[in-house]
Amino acid sequence: NGSGCQSTLTVNVAAAPVNNTSTAAICSGGTSLTTKALSGTGGDTWSIQSPSSNQGSISSTTSNGTYTPSSTYTGSVTLRYKLASTGCFADASFTVNAAPVITPASPSVCTGSVTSISASPAGGSFSGSYSGPSGTTLTGTNPYSLNAGNTTGAGSGTYTTGPGCKNNLNVTVIQSPILTPSSPTLCASNVSLAVSGIAGGSFGTGTGTATSVAVNPNPSDPNYLITPGTVAGTRSFTYTASNSCTTT
Repeated sequence: NGSGCQSTLTVNVAAAPVNNTSTAAICSGGTSLTTKALSGTGGDTWSIQSPSSNQGSISSTTSNGTYTPSSTYTGSVTLRYKLASTGCFADASFTVNAAPVITPASPSVCTGSVTSISASPAGGSFSGSYSGPSGTTLTGTNPYSLNAGNTTGAGSGTYTTGPGCKNNLNVTVIQSPILTPSSPTLCASNVSLAVSGIAGGSFGTGTGTATSVAVNPNPSDPNYLITPGTVAGTRSFTYTASNSCTTT
């Protein structure tokens, strides 16, 4: 200043921490990448810098741990790595995308049946990845048709969304009962009806105009006996097996 007096300003520049956490997007569940490994040097405290309280959690605030998103959260997340003694920090931001939800995700379906399979969010696909017992296919668009063949066993497929999030469809095909003959024509005599494929089960009361037709266990063999009665027409009977599969 004009009097010749002097004052010295000393500035200390502290080294900022280095945040090496990947900024690649992850998914909030499903079978694709669902966690984020924290990586940094020169700091001592990790935190989630977000206005929302449901964005997830980190396994450790004082070391390089893991961030896990909330199963209900999608959007941007910022992880801050800070050196408490200086207040210096470094941020890494990335996106959490929604994991696909498949309904039903693990169905047990009967041979010969068709089951509707839906997946959300829309816009993804199974991309021909379904594989399972011979004859079972997954066709159409969302909702898809799961067409069970005549072979039992397990199958699976992966639904992938545009951002790359994935989830699995796990299918079990179980045996439906087989009726032989399946559509008999009756005159005056009884007809023997065999049930095979799955043990245990029973027939319902039936529907249709031929109200006197009856299906009962045959006392002389393991089969059932169809008695025509006196009323002409048609009648349908549904057999429900012990595994809940049905055949009419």
